[in-house]
Amino acid sequence: MLLSEIRPYTNYYKLFYLVFILLLTFCKAIGLSGDDYTYIFVFIFSLFFWALKIFNDRWTKREILVLLLFFTLSLVNFYITKEETLLLTFFVFSGMKGISIKKVFIIMLITRITGFIAVVTSAYAGLIPNEVVLFWRNGAFIERYGLGFDHPNLLHSSLNLIIILFIYLYYEKYNLFYMIVLSIINIIFYLFSFSRTGLMSISILLVITYLMKKSSVFTDIIKKVTVYIQFLLFGSTIILSVFFADTTFVKKLDDLFTGRLYYAREQLKYMPTIFGRNFGNTDILFDNSYSMLISVYGIVVTTLFLLSYYWTAKKLIKLNNNGLVMLFLIISITCFFESFMGNALMNFTIIIFAKNFFNELEEIERE
Repeated sequence: MLLSEIRPYTNYYKLFYLVFILLLTFCKAIGLSGDDYTYIFVFIFSLFFWALKIFNDRWTKREILVLLLFFTLSLVNFYITKEETLLLTFFVFSGMKGISIKKVFIIMLITRITGFIAVVTSAYAGLIPNEVVLFWRNGAFIERYGLGFDHPNLLHSSLNLIIILFIYLYYEKYNLFYMIVLSIINIIFYLFSFSRTGLMSISILLVITYLMKKSSVFTDIIKKVTVYIQFLLFGSTIILSVFFADTTFVKKLDDLFTGRLYYAREQLKYMPTIFGRNFGNTDILFDNSYSMLISVYGIVVTTLFLLSYYWTAKKLIKLNNNGLVMLFLIISITCFFESFMGNALMNFTIIIFAKNFFNELEEIERE
């Protein structure tokens, strides 16, 4: 089904963009980071395919102006932080004009499944290290396995992204059978990763999607929550980690979240800046996208992200696109436990932002 959906474009230059997406998604699927030389080479090489596409597009003055500002902002952030994430997001965002969301998500799903299987099987075969992390939990050490990924959390977050894409593409067919099978897969990998937040994120996704398919009343509630969820989670991160960090309730909550609020507090001890900050000389971990967004990317990017989310979510609800509403909600929740909000290859909502910017949201309904 999936492969049959990827029909050739009449304009072949659009295929170049899909190659660009495939190459970079595969790098992320096998866990390559921004400082890996292989990833850097593929990133630079893939820009050739991106350029072939965007230089064959026709642009309005508004689009050119906004994209130039976006590119400038990305360069400024790269200069300050030495992180390429915002630049990557610019390239993904700018290339989405006239591109099918369904084709992009199919390629991402197939590529991520392929990369995930390749990493796990290579670890079992002894071709790559199977990282073991000793973790103190409930009065004893437990062994957490990465199964080829650099950290057990990365193993489970990779599985999470695969399931999100799968459920979006099969949203109309999703039923109790799918929920049970995916729950079993979730539990199996939890027995290796022991990622409570990963287990929790996928479980929330599976249950919410099932209830949305069963109840129109529940769906209406989810739609109302989805519009404001990122404002709520951003505000909760700031309030809990800065103002209530020493309370018994927040400490217990942070134990459940494996220290995410503690590290958010450490990040927010540094005053947020306009264009971001370089944390390269610190030992601070980033496991919460909302604190990372304001700390690393700065006030301007944070404002643009939150407003883009709000405007796009409002339009999706008017279009009654429940599949994308589900995707927006679960990505927002997952971002509370993961630090990938600025990466368009992991935060799929950014791709929908692009379709909104290019006034192409209605075309998703016809795909």
